[in-house]
Amino acid sequence: MADDEKHMDRRRALMCAANLVLAREVFGVTQSESAPRADTSRATIAQVESSGDPRLSMLGAIADALGVSVFVLLLTADDLRRLVPLAKQREIAETQPE
Repeated sequence: MADDEKHMDRRRALMCAANLVLAREVFGVTQSESAPRADTSRATIAQVESSGDPRLSMLGAIADALGVSVFVLLLTADDLRRLVPLAKQREIAETQPE
């Protein structure tokens, strides 16, 4: 694997870790509280949050425990900058009377 690909993989992993921490904090859930919901240990949650490189099955279990989609945990900052304004526009359009 080329250095550029490794760098991108690491960047994606760190973004996933940051998104996981953010989602957990938004919902006011600690690592200890989310671990049993994901059928794992607090240490595993901490490891995923620090390395951001879990197996897909673990990522899915954690996402389910937090009540979010795996998709949300994989978004990059660029994705969010593009998607949030679109979602707001759609929400506004859906609430406008015809």
